[in-house]
Amino acid sequence: MRWQRGWFVGVALGVVGLSGAVVWSQEGSGQPRETSPYLAAPAQVVAVRAGRLFDAKTGRMLSNQVVLIKGDRVAEIGPSVPIPPGARVIDLGGATVLPGMIDAHVHVGQNLPNESVEHRTMIMVQSAQRDLDAGFTTVVDMD
Repeated sequence: MRWQRGWFVGVALGVVGLSGAVVWSQEGSGQPRETSPYLAAPAQVVAVRAGRLFDAKTGRMLSNQVVLIKGDRVAEIGPSVPIPPGARVIDLGGATVLPGMIDAHVHVGQNLPNESVEHRTMIMVQSAQRDLDAGFTTVVDMD
């Protein structure tokens, strides 16, 4: 029974993380792919202009930073990082950017008696979406 709970959490988080990231065809087949706003294509370059950026390593708030993301990796961060031509630019000049947060103690389900698998899954997906919207990129379900 315990493995089922973990499996449901995995499915719920997977659904949220992959919302829209279904690959419709094999890579290189020339067919279109649907991608998620959370997952970057391997060759995609994104530049985020951050009005403020929290540097978790130093504990300082930095101003007017550029975060250059290549594929799914942060390539460079700094005030004068050059933005390559063709890069998608996201202007967050009026916002604070910080690394994804981790919540190591959450309960994504309600643990109701006689709760159906379908209802439990819907509740878990909603909970995972709320966590993601609040900036948590990793959660540990304590159920």
